[in-house]
Amino acid sequence: MRGSECRFDNFQSKWLASRIKKENNSAITLQLENENDGIQVALDNFFALCLSGVVIMIDGKICGYDYGTPLSADCYDSMVQKADRNILDIYSVLDWEFIKFSCNGYIWLNCEEDVGNAGLRESKLGYKPEFMINKFILTEC
Repeated sequence: MRGSECRFDNFQSKWLASRIKKENNSAITLQLENENDGIQVALDNFFALCLSGVVIMIDGKICGYDYGTPLSADCYDSMVQKADRNILDIYSVLDWEFIKFSCNGYIWLNCEEDVGNAGLRESKLGYKPEFMINKFILTEC
């Protein structure tokens, strides 16, 4: 398992570095670093959290992953999905493989928040969702 973990850590580190470089914004960098910390905690506790997912490898190299967990008896939640954007259709492949291996027997798939990213929102709307859940921002008074 150690070799797989090293390859995953290498992929995740490269993904994070490329996103930080692309964004070049300290607030987004902090958000990405916090997300990365959460991903590491989730992966360290993968089975205890009842997570499942897929990893896409090309020529022995990790190129993307997706993981999630059941929300209810009929809804599965895709919590985190990361991939090398330089690989054509990698996110579509991840979606299909994740659904095939992790969502068997579930009616609904929750694809999480688009975090205000117009491209991500457009991509998610391209799947023609049955409905969208209203989101709210809470602030402490």
